[in-house]
Amino acid sequence: CSTCKRAKAWLTENGVAFDDRHIVEDNPTAEELSRFLGGKITVNNSMLTTSTYYSCMQIRCGSIAKLPIKLMKWEKGGSTKAEEHPLYELLRLRPNIYMSTYDFLWATEFQRLHYGNAFWVPEWSAKGIRALHLLDSRRVQIVVDDTGLITGDNAVYYIYTDSRKGMLIYRNEDICHFKNYSLDGIKGTSISKYLYATIWNEQLANTVLGEKYSSGL
Repeated sequence: CSTCKRAKAWLTENGVAFDDRHIVEDNPTAEELSRFLGGKITVNNSMLTTSTYYSCMQIRCGSIAKLPIKLMKWEKGGSTKAEEHPLYELLRLRPNIYMSTYDFLWATEFQRLHYGNAFWVPEWSAKGIRALHLLDSRRVQIVVDDTGLITGDNAVYYIYTDSRKGMLIYRNEDICHFKNYSLDGIKGTSISKYLYATIWNEQLANTVLGEKYSSGL
């Protein structure tokens, strides 16, 4: 904004050292904002307890995992079940040898909500897709290559750090990405972070208004 630009120009002209930080791309945390305001704002942790959070997550993830999945195909007469497609049996019974459909969907929804993102990667054979694997969202880095540094093409890449295979790079068409509260359409936001920020903002607004009214606003 213009105020920040004027402040930066004044600091530069007067030789004052400062850290240049884009707060839109790198949002300050609640603790940092609290320090900026003199440490007057604290988040009431009792408003969102751990037990309440995980109880809600259990209900939500369990409900999603119980939903039937229907893989459909579109024909002239309308839509019908695509029973001949390899994904039909994978999604209906067991996406991979390690997880049932219930566990697979439960873990997918949990990662989407808790971490903000969930990722599926297909495993291919000569006959087509043979399995679906859920990546650990904590090991995935989303890279927007708008200059073509990686392969020469402008695209979104997903860099996954595997404990055995090392770094694996997936293009956006090679991966299924499920987002939660995405503000840019590229990366999701954790629901716990979103709730924490919402509660903190409400407390901040109430505190500031209270101070204004007490001072005779």
